[in-house]
Amino acid sequence: GICIIAHSGHLQLTRGHVQRKMARSSRIIGLCSDDHAAAEKQAIRAIRAIGGYDYKFVDVVNRDDFCVVCQLPARDPQQTKCECAKLFCKSCYDQYCDAQPRCNARGVPAAKCQTCGQTLDIFSYKRTAKRIKECKIKCPSTNCPWINQLNIVDDHLTTCGYVVIPCANDGCKVFITRDNAFNHKTNECLLRQHTCEHCRAKGTFLEMTGAHINICPDYMIPCPNGGCAVKIKRKYVKSHRSVECEWKIINCPYSNNGCVHKSPKCKMPDHTNQCLLRQHTCEHCSAKGTYLE
Repeated sequence: GICIIAHSGHLQLTRGHVQRKMARSSRIIGLCSDDHAAAEKQAIRAIRAIGGYDYKFVDVVNRDDFCVVCQLPARDPQQTKCECAKLFCKSCYDQYCDAQPRCNARGVPAAKCQTCGQTLDIFSYKRTAKRIKECKIKCPSTNCPWINQLNIVDDHLTTCGYVVIPCANDGCKVFITRDNAFNHKTNECLLRQHTCEHCRAKGTFLEMTGAHINICPDYMIPCPNGGCAVKIKRKYVKSHRSVECEWKIINCPYSNNGCVHKSPKCKMPDHTNQCLLRQHTCEHCSAKGTYLE
């Protein structure tokens, strides 16, 4: 979130103004998605374009260089021409004027100094801007040792390894430091691209090592027939189970004689040699029938 504190006697910046600025920042990022470096640089500038410079300054900043609205070192400083000579950030001044009553049908704001009552008229204070930008600051990224002038911080932030950025893989909501982003994207992210080692299908790592395993046609699975220790590709299981497997359950070959015995194919010979309904020839008259008969 962004909090902009109003100076006593001056109007606070509205939440709607902040949201509109953030929306513009999002559009900027989208337009530059093909050029990551440019996108990051524009995003940094857009997101930080509201109010003054909210950095940790190493050099002491003159209190006269602070914006009267946000109470931060002024960004694009604008000074009033009235006797109060107040200093505004350009964005703070614009929002201050937008909130003032309109003085005519064309909607021109009638902004006045709330101290001296004079109509506000400003000019860009380039000398102050130069003085502020020459002050040294610390990098806003946690643990980054970088210290340098404010005017080059945007360039630094586009390459700073301590900046926290979102994972580039579609759908991943993890934020990670830029130095660790590549390793996360290629080796750790559950949504990274992955090829199934069995059937060469492509998808995310989460899909290929999870739900896909249960349907992969080339994944080796054990034969579902009890007792069979063979592992076979899923796509061949049906034919193996019904045709090739020695442990498939079959009827006794003398079922036509009334035998109801069933057993695995590999065990059936033991039964047929002893089946009472097997074919048998009388040793005396050579008549044929079942062994039992």
